[in-house]
Amino acid sequence: MGAVCALAVAAAAVVGPALPAGAADRSTGPASAQATATATKAESETTAGNAATGGVDGPTNQPLKRSLAKPAATGTIVKDSNLTQVADIFNGINTFRASKKLPPVKLTPAISAVSQKWSDTLATTGDVYTSPHNPNVGRQIPAGWTGWSEIVAWRSDRSGQGMVDLWIGSPPHNKIMSDPTFTTIGIGVTFTDGTAGRFATYAVVNLATYKSNPSPTYSSIANWRAGIPDKGEVAPPSPGPTPQSTASIPNAGDVVAIDGGGLLWNYGSPSLSNRRQIGNGWGAAQKITVVDWDQDGVQDILVQWKDGRLAVYYGRAAGGFQAPVAIGVGWTGYEVTVGRWNNANPFPSIVARDPGGLLWHYPNVDGRGFGARIQVGTGWNGLGIAQVDWDQNGTMDMIAIRGNGQLVLYRGNGAGYFVSEARPVAGTGWTGYWVTGVNGFRGAGTQGLLARDPDGLLYHYAMTSAGVQPAVQIGNGWGPYTIASHG
Repeated sequence: MGAVCALAVAAAAVVGPALPAGAADRSTGPASAQATATATKAESETTAGNAATGGVDGPTNQPLKRSLAKPAATGTIVKDSNLTQVADIFNGINTFRASKKLPPVKLTPAISAVSQKWSDTLATTGDVYTSPHNPNVGRQIPAGWTGWSEIVAWRSDRSGQGMVDLWIGSPPHNKIMSDPTFTTIGIGVTFTDGTAGRFATYAVVNLATYKSNPSPTYSSIANWRAGIPDKGEVAPPSPGPTPQSTASIPNAGDVVAIDGGGLLWNYGSPSLSNRRQIGNGWGAAQKITVVDWDQDGVQDILVQWKDGRLAVYYGRAAGGFQAPVAIGVGWTGYEVTVGRWNNANPFPSIVARDPGGLLWHYPNVDGRGFGARIQVGTGWNGLGIAQVDWDQNGTMDMIAIRGNGQLVLYRGNGAGYFVSEARPVAGTGWTGYWVTGVNGFRGAGTQGLLARDPDGLLYHYAMTSAGVQPAVQIGNGWGPYTIASHG
């Protein structure tokens, strides 16, 4: 079925050479293939889109006996990997430019972060007809530009090349992509479940002109994913850590943590007295998880960055890590846990609480990326969560710390959902604690919990067939550290 396009164009005035203000939207068009365009030399904005179709939510299993109110419906963003669409848009635009004998534009992650944030905004609000454009692009992208444009598209499917085709078929969009002065590009793509009148996919592209491109830039998607910037450029430490060549995490139960200077340390297990530095540049990490993500027998690191990116550093059997592989964006505000949530899946997966309190399962289908997410709960606002096989039956459960300090058990059924039962309170006095399940801390086959109290004391709780054993203090002074969870 063919796509129906809706096009609109906006223009802006240039203000100030040092840090220009972004353009505000000036005009939008109806759901048709018509458009008008006016643009200054420095800035312009254009949109394109098509008709929407609906989507289906996953099943809901609301936690029982909870004092927290059920949240109001918020956004409908689906956090599937958008790497294919980003690659298709990047390659499609550069193929189009090559057909006109124009130089390619290079990918700049700092600009993509701006594009992605606005794409998420459009997907959340659904407001593509009255306010389709980011009014602050010029302030948000790296300084030093001499011109920029923003083009937007939305579709009822997930075709990245389809977005490019919409832009090519629209004269004002075509004109922007044909500008020979543009040197760099940022791309954001967001999916929704199609409900509440939203489209399935939103895309935002920001093209910009620099005398010297912001660093780092990448000439291909492959180089970006491998962390290889263009020749003559050095990637800054913030986009990703640089693990040491001799580093490794030999045991699944090793305690790994980031210190205040962004250094990554492996403290080992069960003794924490012989730490080894295994990385640097990790200061921008919000959360890290030690997990064998691809089940090759070597521990990897899953990292959730503070800017919402999600990436995997695959461990090498001989020590160290491969270059990071991006597996998602837009994860700001999510509480992420990792484990074998569905016994039928040979890979560990993510269960995450979104900012609206919904609980989602993101199946890891091949050790590299996600399948379609599945909603497994509602009403999880404000809960600290972790996956752990609490009753030692081979099935992952979820533990949650409530605001009143209760540690509550939500038993999993092994098929990706919860057992329907009253939720037992497993403990009290847990306010301010950080907790994670950990396997192998006291040797292969052992299971337990790691917990840090509000005073920075670190404890291990062994878990056996006889139940959870009393806490054993294993460290102090851990308050400033970002301790790795385990999957």
